[in-house]
Amino acid sequence: MFFILVTIYRMRNRKLKKSKAWKLTAFQRLDFKAEDVLECLNEENKIGKGGAGIVYRRSMRDGGYVAIKRLVGQEWETRYKIAVEAAKGLCYLHHDCTPLIIHRDVKSNNILLDLDYEAHVADFGLAKFLQDAGASECMSAIAGSYGYIAPEYADTLKVDDKSDVYSFGVVLLELIAGRKPVGEFRDGVDIVRWVRKITLEISRPSDRASVLAVVGPRLNGSPLTGIILLFKIAMMCVEDESSARPTTREVVHMLTNPPQSARSLINL
Repeated sequence: MFFILVTIYRMRNRKLKKSKAWKLTAFQRLDFKAEDVLECLNEENKIGKGGAGIVYRRSMRDGGYVAIKRLVGQEWETRYKIAVEAAKGLCYLHHDCTPLIIHRDVKSNNILLDLDYEAHVADFGLAKFLQDAGASECMSAIAGSYGYIAPEYADTLKVDDKSDVYSFGVVLLELIAGRKPVGEFRDGVDIVRWVRKITLEISRPSDRASVLAVVGPRLNGSPLTGIILLFKIAMMCVEDESSARPTTREVVHMLTNPPQSARSLINL
């Protein structure tokens, strides 16, 4: 019995040594930058779609073409769904409630997800009723969460529905960048000022360059056209002048009625 076990052990050892000696070599090595791959992930380059993902065509410097498959993942779709559902919740408070409600503490921690990743706006401890649409209320003190507070609220103590819009824009930037609104930047800079600084430093400014400069690593490989759309909406929401910001009704419309080039990449 001992002899048989020793023989089997030696035979397995030889097989393991042989398998470790194997070396696999690819037929052809292709080098791409992340920017090159992301650039081709748009509707114009789409050549097919299957259960595993969407296939895009990418032109090579030598005139040839390669096929690039973007594997279907839930990261981007889930984040976009959270943005849409949270915007709808705020829109209901601002436009459909009687009287209208200002949340005053819109932040990622107050957007709760159920088992189906449906987003629900929560925690109304700081909420205020607004008697007239478009009016503002003067508060006795600032309430809310650092990094989400609109500049006019901090300066004048006046709050309206556009103050919530600013806070929601910060949430959108969190979804895109994968960063907290404060604490990850130097000199007390928040995420809004960080994004503005990063985009201003780009030598050749463009929507694509701005998104690539701030997008979080977990969204690498996600459709650039869809991320650009969300980024544009976020930057409109965090305008310093409250009058320049869209209403939550307009935000919902932009999120649920994207340009044709982005529609298939958002899975609405």
